[in-house]
Amino acid sequence: NGTINTSSKGYDGGEGPGKATPDGSQWTGGGGYGGVGGSGTGSSIGGLTYGSITAPINLGSGSADNIYGNGAAGGGAVYLNVTDTLILNGTILADGSPGVDRAANNGGGSGGSIYIIAETIGGTGNITADGGAPVDSNDGGGGGGRIAIYHTNDNSSFGKVTAFGGGTGARGGGPGTIFRKETSQTYGNLTIDNNIKSTSPSIVPSPVHIPI
Repeated sequence: NGTINTSSKGYDGGEGPGKATPDGSQWTGGGGYGGVGGSGTGSSIGGLTYGSITAPINLGSGSADNIYGNGAAGGGAVYLNVTDTLILNGTILADGSPGVDRAANNGGGSGGSIYIIAETIGGTGNITADGGAPVDSNDGGGGGGRIAIYHTNDNSSFGKVTAFGGGTGARGGGPGTIFRKETSQTYGNLTIDNNIKSTSPSIVPSPVHIPI
């Protein structure tokens, strides 16, 4: 029932391959990684995607800095290679930091990465690499991170697995990627799900499962 928590342990605000672009104003875009970051009011553009879908090891990127200080940090990275059975009844987290409320606000950091290899996975625990929410509707949400899970036993099961973008509406972050592969599969399955949220960076608000 324990927790592995690397939330907000990725790139700092204004840093990372998917950092949002600042525009020198008080509102900023969110960081990108598995999904793009939402853009802020004005010309602060949300960060872009990068990294591997099938072997994610990158840190999440930060939202843009604003005129009052640093943006929000991205999520960290988790890698677990278990030779037998992984029983997860707690949580594994690599979420982006929510926007920082200062004299003015800013966007959320992107989710980070979670990469798990095991023979069998069981339990009811949750695995999340969600983007951070913006402070308000003028800022962009962080994009979702990346998750990959490999297991030998086809009967493996676990609880909630999410890589949602942060925020909602026109400035919400795009969904990240969740890749799952059983040994019996030739390729695996990719899930892109933004929790039924409609956001401008994404045309995939509902779950989509893609064999790849």
